[in-house]
Amino acid sequence: MKFKIEKNVPMTKSRRAGKYSEGAIQYPWDSMDVGDSFAIKDAALAARVRVAANCVNTKGQKYFTTRTTANGYRCWRIR
Repeated sequence: MKFKIEKNVPMTKSRRAGKYSEGAIQYPWDSMDVGDSFAIKDAALAARVRVAANCVNTKGQKYFTTRTTANGYRCWRIR
């Protein structure tokens, strides 16, 4: 599965605090700059992205967050 990276999409407010972790799908972490994001339509996939992002976040070089949006879910690189 490929994700389309988008620039300049404002991040929504978090409904909860915390970090998220890593799954089996290939996510575009290495291709993303700070502020870039990709859309996720499916709730189950969004949960997997949250888990995958947590694993990337714990490595300490890049940080990602996933938030609910009006059109589903979105994952942003925040650092």
